[in-house]
Amino acid sequence: MKAFIAYNKGEDTGSSTAIQKRLDAIGALGITSEQYFTERFMDCGGWNGWIEDVYGGVDFMSRAPNFDICICTSMVIGRATSEIVKGFQKLGKPIWFYDVITDDFTNVTGVTVRDDENWQEGWYLTLDK
Repeated sequence: MKAFIAYNKGEDTGSSTAIQKRLDAIGALGITSEQYFTERFMDCGGWNGWIEDVYGGVDFMSRAPNFDICICTSMVIGRATSEIVKGFQKLGKPIWFYDVITDDFTNVTGVTVRDDENWQEGWYLTLDK
């Protein structure tokens, strides 16, 4: 299983070590949004292509999905992450929020618009409680 770890631009990615430790326990590999952006953004032709590649892309050779699960690290997210979450949701793939304080995951049920003009912090996650 491969997990997309969605960080907001400029967010401290220090929690990726804790997340990866949790993923190791279930035999999953975590790739941060920063890593995947660096690897694939130019090949995807821009934001829309990259977003679709994250949630719906498949490996050319194996035909396996690029990612099986999305893990968000902030409740307040930007446009790209909100579109990624919606894409995972549309495909029935799990989305989790990782709480660094409790070191625990919560299911994400969707996103809510706060300010669609604010592309960095205009949306927030809706959690299953």
